Amino acid sequence: MITLIGVGHVFRLAEEIRDFIFTTNPDVVAIELDRQKLAHLLCKKVMRQLQSKEEKRSEERISIEITVTVAGKKVGQSGKIMNFDYTTLLNDKGDVSFEILNPKSFKTEGFYLRRRDMEEIFFQKKKRGIPFKYKLVEAIQNRLARENQVEAGDEMLAAFESAFYLNRKVALIDMDTREILMRIHQNMSLKENVRFLFSILAGMIKTKKDVTDELFKYESDYSTYMSEFEKKFPVLKRELIDNRNKHMAENILNLAKEYNHVLAVVGEGHIEGIKELLLKTIPSEALRIKHLFDFEEFRKLLGERK
Repeated sequence: MITLIGVGHVFRLAEEIRDFIFTTNPDVVAIELDRQKLAHLLCKKVMRQLQSKEEKRSEERISIEITVTVAGKKVGQSGKIMNFDYTTLLNDKGDVSFEILNPKSFKTEGFYLRRRDMEEIFFQKKKRGIPFKYKLVEAIQNRLARENQVEAGDEMLAAFESAFYLNRKVALIDMDTREILMRIHQNMSLKENVRFLFSILAGMIKTKKDVTDELFKYESDYSTYMSEFEKKFPVLKRELIDNRNKHMAENILNLAKEYNHVLAVVGEGHIEGIKELLLKTIPSEALRIKHLFDFEEFRKLLGERK
């Protein structure tokens, strides 16, 4: 069984992702991240938690053990299910490590983050090699996420953390970010580059409502939306959507050969493409952002999976 969950990096969806994963309890959680993006998200969260603890170091620390219940179902014991405390996992040097499943070999590989690297990423010291336009895109995402009172990528970390609590494997299924950006840089025409820059500038004044309206426009007519996008940005469509859909679908299918229930958390823009590719081999179900936004419908879906 394959379950796809569509998410948006600027929306407040972490709680819904946790609820769904705890309720369905999949065998493996596949996430639309590569090692570089996961490291970036983890570094920022660990450093924020460390800073917060340093600011509160004079306060008395109280540990409370609670029972975690999701949709009426007892799933375990933890005092930090809603705020995963990475600082408790740091070793004496301030480093942290996890185990990640390779979706091709099924081997478990070490994922190690050094304190020095976390500090450099957190304080923006490793962004010198990233083109300015991509820094702008990230800045826009971060601004929109903060307007929704979240950090960009929180929903991906929620999936990662939920798998950790349930002692389930985590597989990173996306392509290498650096390779994607390199191919875009090498193949994008001047005309497409100019269009891309203007779209970035337009994004700087977009509101939460603009992004939500754009999302529902995409969901209501996927084929037309993607056709229009391809006309304006053929290289971006190929590299950011098509090639990644194929890569992630192949990884998901490979995981399905080894595990009974694969749950994949991917961007909403990849759902239709991945689902279409999977249909050629194995059926899958998809949970869309509109399902996560609709509280009553989401609770109904959870109740069906108890």
